Amino acid sequence: MPTISPRAMRHAGCSLLLAAFAGCIPINAKRGTDLSKVDQFTIEKHKTTENELIEKLGAPTSTTMTGDGTKTLLWGGGTTKSHMNLVGVLVPFALMADPHRTQVDTKSLMVQVREGIVVDYSMTSGNQQY
Repeated sequence: MPTISPRAMRHAGCSLLLAAFAGCIPINAKRGTDLSKVDQFTIEKHKTTENELIEKLGAPTSTTMTGDGTKTLLWGGGTTKSHMNLVGVLVPFALMADPHRTQVDTKSLMVQVREGIVVDYSMTSGNQQY
């Protein structure tokens, strides 16, 4: 059975500590519809069609029909970006900042359609950091 020399163990330990102190591990996740695509075209009231929106954005997240025949289409999505500080994980009792930093960005597009044509729309966005 091979043995590891004390010198090799010190080098491995020092490398691990340097890596831990060097930075953090980024973790990124996307969910829902990529609404950055909305920036690539213009939605025009009384001109853009429901089919054009579905072609560009994909199927809506939800659809609601009202009594007067107006259809409300909703697309929603977002990204979560986290950074995990390895020092805070490896040395949990260290007097350091929280080992995790997370930013959540969300967007939603709500479109009202009557007879297949956009009659109104609104875009909502937000972000939260913790």
